[in-house]
Amino acid sequence: MRTLTSSLLLLLTVFASPVSAQEPAPKSDSPLAELQKGEVGTWKAEMKMWMNEQGQADASAQPQSFVGEETVRMLGDLWLVADFKVDMGGMPFEGHSILGYNAKTKKLEGTWIDSMTPDPAKMTGDYDSKTKTQTLFMEKPMPDGSVMKSKLVVVHSEGKRLFTMHDLKPGSKDEWIKSMEVVYTKKTESKH
Repeated sequence: MRTLTSSLLLLLTVFASPVSAQEPAPKSDSPLAELQKGEVGTWKAEMKMWMNEQGQADASAQPQSFVGEETVRMLGDLWLVADFKVDMGGMPFEGHSILGYNAKTKKLEGTWIDSMTPDPAKMTGDYDSKTKTQTLFMEKPMPDGSVMKSKLVVVHSEGKRLFTMHDLKPGSKDEWIKSMEVVYTKKTESKH
């Protein structure tokens, strides 16, 4: 019992340390500070997917359309947290992303998990404040041991976001195939 209590106290000491003793919070001019202004809230998500029967990106495939919802919030000043839900023709799908800014690498970094894949995907990229465009590269482990690579681009405008996902063609180093597009429209908050 004493060992368990000591271990818990050690964990609390490490995780409850003031932020100033750890990484500094992002400054107001960091990409994360600008992103949180435009992303926090609840969004209607109109999604199109171009996939073949094997589940691979296929620009010639008939697009499938679905409507879902995404809720984005901040976790302190360090993390942008998004929860995505959609019903894909009777198949419920949920995804969760966490995105932060790494001051050491000067990159946005994060993870994506969802209700259909057992392994987390890692994301890294940049934000261009002039074009209000976020570009992330994602690596997602696949069941066969391979790694699927995708390029995620989000263009921000007032009350809208356009997300596109391009998958790297198997065997290619630079041929990207569009697999998904999501048009996000910010929902208005009800005022009481």
